[in-house]
Amino acid sequence: MDFSHIPVLLPECLEGLNLRREGLYLDGTAGGGGHSCEIAKRLTTGRLIALDKDPDAVRAAGERLSGLPAQVIESDYADIPQVLDKLGIDKVDGILLDLGVSSYQLDTPERGFSYRLDAPLDMRMSQKGPSAYDLVNSWDVSSMARILREFGEEKYALPIAKKICRVREQKPVETTGELVELVKAAIPPGARYEGGHPAKRTFQAIRIAVNSELENLSRCLDEAFQRLAPGGRFVIITFHSLEDRMVKQKFAAYCKGCVCPPDFPVCVCGHAPEGRLVNKKPIEPTEEEKERTKQPEQIRQAADFGKAVIQDIEQEEPMRSSAARVLEDYEYSREYRGVRREQAPRLEVKEGKRPDTGVSPVRLLLCVILLVALISLAIYNNIIMVELGDQLSDAKAQLEVLQSEAVALRSKMESQSSTQNVENYASATLGMGKADKYQITYMNLGGEGSIYRTDKAPDKAPSQMLLRGFDNLMEYMKLR
Repeated sequence: MDFSHIPVLLPECLEGLNLRREGLYLDGTAGGGGHSCEIAKRLTTGRLIALDKDPDAVRAAGERLSGLPAQVIESDYADIPQVLDKLGIDKVDGILLDLGVSSYQLDTPERGFSYRLDAPLDMRMSQKGPSAYDLVNSWDVSSMARILREFGEEKYALPIAKKICRVREQKPVETTGELVELVKAAIPPGARYEGGHPAKRTFQAIRIAVNSELENLSRCLDEAFQRLAPGGRFVIITFHSLEDRMVKQKFAAYCKGCVCPPDFPVCVCGHAPEGRLVNKKPIEPTEEEKERTKQPEQIRQAADFGKAVIQDIEQEEPMRSSAARVLEDYEYSREYRGVRREQAPRLEVKEGKRPDTGVSPVRLLLCVILLVALISLAIYNNIIMVELGDQLSDAKAQLEVLQSEAVALRSKMESQSSTQNVENYASATLGMGKADKYQITYMNLGGEGSIYRTDKAPDKAPSQMLLRGFDNLMEYMKLR
């Protein structure tokens, strides 16, 4: 079967690349050479580099691009930097990616991509490495369910995984037809007629896993963008939501400028946007084009991306129509949402000078006032802490004085509590005479504090009795 290729959104892609006759361009998914051929026809002194990992596509594109200023190389688009290094090329003026599986791969039974044709399980774009047969018959239930859920967005991932693992214990799953029947048997009968073919999401998930499509796309978006020349364009066509989401997030990150926390009054990071979105709305093929290309999947245009202009080159004006897309539900940040294109600030960089960051004097003044207020508050806190330390030292000194006075008073009270001192005080102050030795009042200071008089000599000498307080002394005087 011939590797025919009907390019999707061809006029939009060509306009989005902003082709120049002397420019250097790269098609990372040459396929049958549809887009590549039209790009190469518009170059004179320029050059096109066409990549594809499928050997059949490389042969077909080589034949189609014969005689044109183009070079076809068998390689994955994730390895764009390595390919350019081998060719001695630093920067290119535009990169095009047409993601997904090609019509040739779907329509060729022995490639094992289609769920509509019964053929051996394969799904390898490069025709190298582990095939779909190897993975389907080796994954455990949890790994298979995770792949179907993440790469295929299949809500019946676990039942399908359990069904496949249970059946393969008796016999390996060898063909696409067997896999389709297992999927149909695993999902509820009512779900077999919802959202297209019941095995569509399962086949998509397995194909993505076999070819590491999302991993390679992430690498390409991270590395290939840095190989664009100033003013270069990055055009991507996607076919399902996983690719859409990844492209949207990567492009939004390149468009983002300041990365300071939102509570900072002024930018201190100095980070400038590396690119700008040329179009903010998705561009989809018309109904006539969908019918002409006869693609079974819904086609949605990905994005056309403009490289940020640096040094002495003016930033390019936004184009009215180009191959650009973002998700319909993508909401731009407040920084970009309210700014019209003609009102957007231009980035001007002159040799020997840094770009103007656009910091207003008012914001700078507010920042200085805030800094002065913070310094004043810190000084005030230090003064208060010093005063509190002095007060604490004075309180400790007063406490030591009181403790010493309390000790002296306690010793004085103990020295005056003897019997001789009490008798001397009674004689000098109250006019009391010295008691006869047989008229000693015995003061029982027991639990009730009772006092009584006796003519008998006490068992203990008077000097051994303890008279507590002046109240007991007065009671003693009344009894006499």
